[in-house]
Amino acid sequence: MQNFTFGRKGHNWFLFAFILFVGNLSASYAQNCPTLSSTGDNFCYLDRVSDLNPYVSANGDGVRWYRTATSNTPIPNDEILQDGSYFAGNNSGNCSSREEFSVTVDDLGPPTSSFGNFYEPCEYSSSDVTTVGELKSLINPSSPTYDINVYGQNDEFGTNEITDDSTPLVEGNSYFIGQDDPLSSCRYSSRIAVRYNPILATAPSADANQTFCEGSTIADLEAQGINRWYSTATSNPFLDPSTPIQDGETYYASRIVNRTNSSLPPCESQDRTPVTVTIIPGPDAGEDQVGVVCLPEVEATFPDDEAVENFYLALLDSGVPTNGTFQPTINQVISAYQADSDGLGDFTTTYTIGSTDCEDSVDLTIRVIEETPANAGTFDDITDVDTNDDNIDLTALSNNDPTATPGGIFTGNGVTNNEFDPSTGAGDYTITYTVDENSAPCTTDSDSTNFTITVTEACPSPPNAGGDNIGTVCLPDVEATFPSDDETRKYFLNLLDAGVSRTGTFSPTISQLIDEYNADADGLGDFTTTYTIGSSGCNDSTNLTVRVVEVEKAEAGSFDDITNVDTDEDNIDLTSLSNNDPDATTGGTFSGTGVTNNQFDPSVGEGEYLITYTVDENSAPCTTDSDSTTFNIVVENNCPNPPNAGSSNVGIICLQDVQATFPSVDETRKYFLRLLDSGVSRNGTFNPTIRQLIEEYNRDEDGLGDFSTTYTLGTSDCKDSTILTVSVVEEEPANAGSFDNIENVCTNEDPIDLTDLTNNDSDASKGGAFSGDGVTDNSFDPSIGAGTYTITYTVDGTTPCTTGTDNTTFTIEVEDAPVSASVNRQLCISEAQSLITDFDAATVYIYSILNDAGISTIDPDGFDLADIAEGQRLVDYTNSPTTDSESFNFSYFNPSTSICNNGLINIAITISNERDAEAGTIEDQRVCESSGMIDLTEFYGENTVPGGTFSGIGVSDNMFDSSIGTNADGYEITYTVDDSANCVAAGSSDSTTFTITVDNTVTAGNSNSDEVCRANVDELFPNTTSVRNFYLNLLDNGVARNGAFNPTIQQLINDYNSNPDQDEFTTVYTISNGACNASVSLTINVFDAIPAEIDEIEDPDPICQNADDVNLFDFLADDANTNGRFEGYENGIFSPSSLDPGSYTITYVLDETSECTEGEASEDFTITVTESANAGQDKTIPEACKNSAEIDLSVYTTDGDAGGEYTFQTSGDVIVNGLLDPSTLTAGDYVIVYTVAAINDCGEDSAELALTISDAPDAPAVAGDPFSFCATDGATGADLSATGSNLTFYSDAELTMMVMAEDELVSGTYYVTQREDENGCESDATAFSVSINDAATPTIDQTTLEFCEFDDPIIADLTAQINESGTITWYDSTDGNNSLSEGTALQDGVTYYATLFNVDTGCESSVRLGVEVNIGGEECELFIPDGFSPNGDSINDTFDLKNIRNLYPNYTIEIRNRFGDVVFRGNANTPDWDGFSTEGSLGSNLVPVGAYFYYLDFRDGTTEPIRGTVYLSR
Repeated sequence: MQNFTFGRKGHNWFLFAFILFVGNLSASYAQNCPTLSSTGDNFCYLDRVSDLNPYVSANGDGVRWYRTATSNTPIPNDEILQDGSYFAGNNSGNCSSREEFSVTVDDLGPPTSSFGNFYEPCEYSSSDVTTVGELKSLINPSSPTYDINVYGQNDEFGTNEITDDSTPLVEGNSYFIGQDDPLSSCRYSSRIAVRYNPILATAPSADANQTFCEGSTIADLEAQGINRWYSTATSNPFLDPSTPIQDGETYYASRIVNRTNSSLPPCESQDRTPVTVTIIPGPDAGEDQVGVVCLPEVEATFPDDEAVENFYLALLDSGVPTNGTFQPTINQVISAYQADSDGLGDFTTTYTIGSTDCEDSVDLTIRVIEETPANAGTFDDITDVDTNDDNIDLTALSNNDPTATPGGIFTGNGVTNNEFDPSTGAGDYTITYTVDENSAPCTTDSDSTNFTITVTEACPSPPNAGGDNIGTVCLPDVEATFPSDDETRKYFLNLLDAGVSRTGTFSPTISQLIDEYNADADGLGDFTTTYTIGSSGCNDSTNLTVRVVEVEKAEAGSFDDITNVDTDEDNIDLTSLSNNDPDATTGGTFSGTGVTNNQFDPSVGEGEYLITYTVDENSAPCTTDSDSTTFNIVVENNCPNPPNAGSSNVGIICLQDVQATFPSVDETRKYFLRLLDSGVSRNGTFNPTIRQLIEEYNRDEDGLGDFSTTYTLGTSDCKDSTILTVSVVEEEPANAGSFDNIENVCTNEDPIDLTDLTNNDSDASKGGAFSGDGVTDNSFDPSIGAGTYTITYTVDGTTPCTTGTDNTTFTIEVEDAPVSASVNRQLCISEAQSLITDFDAATVYIYSILNDAGISTIDPDGFDLADIAEGQRLVDYTNSPTTDSESFNFSYFNPSTSICNNGLINIAITISNERDAEAGTIEDQRVCESSGMIDLTEFYGENTVPGGTFSGIGVSDNMFDSSIGTNADGYEITYTVDDSANCVAAGSSDSTTFTITVDNTVTAGNSNSDEVCRANVDELFPNTTSVRNFYLNLLDNGVARNGAFNPTIQQLINDYNSNPDQDEFTTVYTISNGACNASVSLTINVFDAIPAEIDEIEDPDPICQNADDVNLFDFLADDANTNGRFEGYENGIFSPSSLDPGSYTITYVLDETSECTEGEASEDFTITVTESANAGQDKTIPEACKNSAEIDLSVYTTDGDAGGEYTFQTSGDVIVNGLLDPSTLTAGDYVIVYTVAAINDCGEDSAELALTISDAPDAPAVAGDPFSFCATDGATGADLSATGSNLTFYSDAELTMMVMAEDELVSGTYYVTQREDENGCESDATAFSVSINDAATPTIDQTTLEFCEFDDPIIADLTAQINESGTITWYDSTDGNNSLSEGTALQDGVTYYATLFNVDTGCESSVRLGVEVNIGGEECELFIPDGFSPNGDSINDTFDLKNIRNLYPNYTIEIRNRFGDVVFRGNANTPDWDGFSTEGSLGSNLVPVGAYFYYLDFRDGTTEPIRGTVYLSR
């Protein structure tokens, strides 16, 4: 983009000059620098800068690599190479010039994932694991032949691939995933980072029994976390939260756990927690109520506490129970009243009925007010009332006394229901205002006041003060709106209708109004002045009111639905609709499909459109919050899918080709149908009909000229037509004629259809080809650029009805046109706010738009003052947005320097406010399998925020592939939108699901027709069924017969009966299946009978025996009836190759069997067949592979004469002896010509043998050779692998014994081939080895081991008995996988099984050693050690008498030193002796090393005590 910034031209030119200066500095420091042996090369991804060093042919004083020719900082040697240039410098860094080396990195790029950079699979128990293989299966390589590689989180740029697919992923770790092409020498690619964060979704915890009030809903059920509730443990879908819950029902809760960094839907637990509901009836406390009590009546009204309570209870709605509770209590309310300073105000208590779990409350208020004497106040007299004035609402009059009692009654002549009627007549009328105790609460006595209304006769030409108007001002805005008397006057004058004179008077005056407002208690209400224009005798007044109101909430009200709107009606002004709620907030905004600027455009199309009326603080004064209501507009369309018959087209036919091109009505029809544009339906009608066109041609004198028909699609109310023409011309020499040169073409004009040009020579050949720069398919595109282009028009043998070649040239002169374009841009409010605070960024943004539009040189003067004003409006909106979105339009003037019009770039920038993510509701969809890729964004709901992501089976890039086929349950599609979408609030996300049902494609086949003789109609079609069956028999084989006809069969019959002379009866046959349908045109052509006329048939010239089949009808005269038959020759075909040489008499017969023929006739003629060479029929040889065996071609020419020669059609090379070796040929298609020498004058004969030679794939690579398995693996053919497609494994070199997936492998040599999908060619075999390894079975001296029950024996005790020293693993069965840890306790009578691990092969024993374990008390012996060493090394630190506590639980022991002093006494309840004295006499100190003497008393009644010596050492 151009470097241009307002106000900085000087700076930029200075910078430019400085760069030029520096760039011309002398390179004077070239010293001892390295030289390169190459200027560039290709490298693999992860190659380092150090890998460039081998390309240095002379190091100088050492090589260092730099990013530029002049940079000062060398690149680290271990930096990964990137595409681009590297520059070789020296260690000294003083090379004045550096040789450049170009690096191209061969990087396949990273594979892609459907879940972004966070892999968050759902797991449903803590034991679930996800493996590397599962992660790899979700990654999409750039090519299906590439392998996926996974690396650990420390190997982002490493080479330590995790090759074991069964490796569990570690939660919280990041993995780096690349891809490699097995056929490439480069192993690595750039990688995507994926963090593994599994989502554990288990069933929530919840109280199994929950009690609720009646009226409770699913939303009231309680369970841990976020939940969905279901009616059963397996049902779907989940229950709407607003669904009422039922007594005694059980509901099932799942837990929803959101994925934190993924666009995929949240995880939902598979298990559900049941909750049974008990419903108890709920009370209804009614509505809040207020009771008013006058202050003097308080004591009488409330003589005691009970009276207060009864007063409150009396306020309750009828039927509400009176046994509820008050809060505050009645006593507390009374105390509050008694503590009140004046006893005035509201005293409110909350009254509650029901139980704690199920209750309802209402606020009850006693309002105490002062008793006020009636005060009628005073009213000003009303003068200048005209007899033509409207009635005066006297209740609207302002009382001069703000304390006057409201609610009084006005009486007097001319007054009815408090309204005065000026039409009573001219005069003074006394009006009385009376107030008493009925006017307002706590009013005493009565009072009245009088005022006068003076009515005068209407003047003849009264002035018009306009209508009464009200200006609404919010109470908080009063001070700012009316800062002075003058501003107040202007405000009132601005309330006048347009055109009303501003020279009138106010009554009360503006000052009086201000005084009135200042005297008002709360400043709320209407402050009205009467504005009068004219003289006293002839004036007019209007009331101008400032209404001061408090801020209120928005109320949208409601609207009736609008039906029976047609698509061609005018736009509907939605603001003119009547709101059903008179209090609804006005000034709102209508939105919805088809709505623009509050106008609904019915041309949006047929359907039911939901329209939303939204009101908010911008809709009406003093409105807060927002509200909305919806209604429907139903649009009907008489032509919902208007047909398109395409453009008019012409087909050119040579006169001599007419008969061959149009042999029948059906072929003629097909020709005209082929003239239609691509995609145009073939089930239309022709006018004139095809038969009428043929009759027109037959009547034509020379058969030359144009023969046109109008082709129409659709019905009378909804149709389209085009003209199709057959132009019959004579064959003539090529004549290109000439064309005028074309000038003044602008580059921005549409392409020129050169076939539309008028040739200056009316006899020029039509249908030639135009060529030249800028020409494609006979169309010249001026956007090629300015210049003069020579165009050549060529006619030759490819041009219809043309012989020879001719061409002519002309020129097209193209002028440069200024760019004109319309550019739309979207900005989020935050982006706009950032731009308006950064002048340079805003300028760059506008310039980038112009650059995108094609403007390379930008002149700021292209924007005018209007654009500046619009820019200011954009800034104002951005600083303080007033709507959800706003568009701003700019026009950049691009002046022309040529004959072309000036250019204009229209720029529309739409700024949108941020909004929360809302997926909305997307309706379920039904599509056809043949619909291809379907744009899912077309299914957005009314409230769907765009920019999100669709996911689900069959979804890619927000497109659904309908070719995925049908599914009984449909395909659940999830739409997720979050803050990655444009203008969606940060952190917000939402999703919704809907189902797409795919219906099987149906086919109606091809359009077909048949001919019926008019004389046979009654016989062929005796009833409706016969007509239907005839049409059905026109259908292609396999087409369903349960479709519908349009017009119906009966309508076709009626059409025929009304006009039997018609020739053509066409119906459209349609079959449907859900969203799929297909149609085909079926036609019956009715024609009149033809006389049985043949004329003489001349004998043709002799026909060689090797000639092609002959159509005998070609020998008939042009005007002969062709409905006959040639006796003995089916379909009129004469095949000389199947006959012996000789003469054959042919008889052509017309009789009663001839279709639609009147009379009988026959004619004979003779055909002579001459003997000739016979090479047999053309054939296709079965496809061969390059590694196939030699092919004997004679096998395929046995139906011809032997002894011929075989040659390649293209090269002419002879195939010796007809034996073809496929390995000598390149893959491709070949035609081999078999030629037999000539006999007689019929020439030689040849037959073509078509052969396809296909490449056999390379032998597959076997990366695992040799394969090594453990015998315990039970390896089978399924465990073998190789790189290739359609692999086949064999166990013999002859490739006769295939290895099935279930075949057990043995040690030895195996072979593998691969086969191509397309041609089935099998490669040569790759041999590889398989080794089945086993470890020896461990041994043990005794297979039955006995243990003491008191020793708590464990697996480790078994391991200690094994003779071998390797790794021993124990199992609980002979072949199970449940291994036992060394600390596992042994069980009595159980057999344990041991294996030995071979570290060299990594295998363990396939045959396990069984060891039986017996555990009992008889194996337990008392063991008394003869010494111990209490030195703290945890080895023999105590004097441990093994098993003594179990064998002799009552034992005692006493230990003495050599002096006879007792140092320790113990029993079953004391710890073993640890070398410390336990006796106080020795101070409980550590005893010295030496011999000690014990006395052990077993105390079991049978065993004698023993004495002994124990040695203590340290």
